[in-house]
Amino acid sequence: MASVGRKVVRAFLIGTTIGIVAGLGLYFMTDAINLMAAPATPYNPVAVMVLCLGFCMVAAVGIELSGDIAADTEKGSTQKG
Repeated sequence: MASVGRKVVRAFLIGTTIGIVAGLGLYFMTDAINLMAAPATPYNPVAVMVLCLGFCMVAAVGIELSGDIAADTEKGSTQKG
């Protein structure tokens, strides 16, 4: 069984990889929206890319640790009763 630290590092690396790929796609999409809408929508493509990267990293760590949290919660509830 892998330690929690090892799981967090693995999830962080996976989230970073997914976030970079998805963030790059969102960067180009936001840039295209800015190009088509001209001065009407001044979205910052870099901000959207960084936001996507952060969401992906947090989601990957949460998904990786959700099994451990559920197991600890279940084990704690069976010990009480």
